[in-house]
Amino acid sequence: MKKKNIAFLINTLGAGGAERVVSRLGDILQERYNISILLVDSADMAYTSSGEILDLGGQGRNYHSRVFHSCLRIRRIIKEKEIECVISFLPVPNLINLIFTPRIRRIISIRGYGEGADASSMKNRLCRLLYKKADWVVAVSEEIREKYITDYGIGENRIKAIANPYNVKQIEKLTGEKVEKTVLDFMEAHECAATMGRLIEGKGCQYLLESLSLLLKKREGAGLIVIGSGPYEKTLRELADQLGVAESVLFLGQQSNPFKYLRLSRLYVSATLSEGFPNALVEAMACGIPVIQTDCRSGPGEILREGFRPDRVKECEKADYGILIPDFEPVKEDRNRVRQYEEALARVWEEMLRDGELAAFYGEKARERAMQFSEERCMEQYIGVIENE
Repeated sequence: MKKKNIAFLINTLGAGGAERVVSRLGDILQERYNISILLVDSADMAYTSSGEILDLGGQGRNYHSRVFHSCLRIRRIIKEKEIECVISFLPVPNLINLIFTPRIRRIISIRGYGEGADASSMKNRLCRLLYKKADWVVAVSEEIREKYITDYGIGENRIKAIANPYNVKQIEKLTGEKVEKTVLDFMEAHECAATMGRLIEGKGCQYLLESLSLLLKKREGAGLIVIGSGPYEKTLRELADQLGVAESVLFLGQQSNPFKYLRLSRLYVSATLSEGFPNALVEAMACGIPVIQTDCRSGPGEILREGFRPDRVKECEKADYGILIPDFEPVKEDRNRVRQYEEALARVWEEMLRDGELAAFYGEKARERAMQFSEERCMEQYIGVIENE
């Protein structure tokens, strides 16, 4: 049977969750489809993929001009490649897909709970107007799906929640790679937790450092490994110095294989303020370590509990597959409430280090849950929306 030609449309394949998912989808769907990956900007390439990569915005000197050129070129590329379905990711590519592609099958993917939240911007007003015109909408979590049905008027039979895909066996293989001596020495000298993600204020690493400063009063050997880079790193390093925890924190920067460090950590901890479906959380779980995670919008609650619940935890909860802690986002301007949450985080962090049976239980449950977000399951679901099955 002749393969159908499909395309993924996204801004870049730079470092980011949506970009990583596009890269994976290109690999896992290549046997079923001929795949083109259409980029607004191909200069920033953190990921590769099995599909043919095409730069739509090559003539542009900045992002806005690249978007303009992408709008002009996409119809011609679709015609030349005989593309039958375009799946777009993130707001601007979604709008390009809905406005400028010809009448082929158009699927849009919504990656974050806050996507389109500012109703005053022209881009978000267009999203509210046009998203319901897509043939299918893919939400990365059930909570996002419910939001877009309620707030955007998208029909329940045209929006589907599809979790991100993970190759757990490949992650397990990568955990066996050798760790550098300097990092290994630090990990052997400390009871290490790990956190991972882009270092921006919204990822909440500042709350982890504050909680660590409280934890060290009870467990002098506690430590934190920070995997990732970003514009907030300098601020975080300065905060670690101010809190007197700098010697207990190791900043590793961006790593091509973070899994070897995660596997040797005692636990994974995250205080992020907002997510879509947190890749770092599931990847840490795939490494078989227990996890502590804020119950932010959206994704963590769906990952760590059986079944979707729209309510947020008000205090620490030992959920089915990990520990949920209250979300810092609603209280971030109230320093007293923030301190209460940091103290609660420090308590469950200390408990996980102290209670070996609890840590072993949640380590096993974490890996069990990660296996449920397999590439095979995700592939079947995407084939369903592509083929309208």
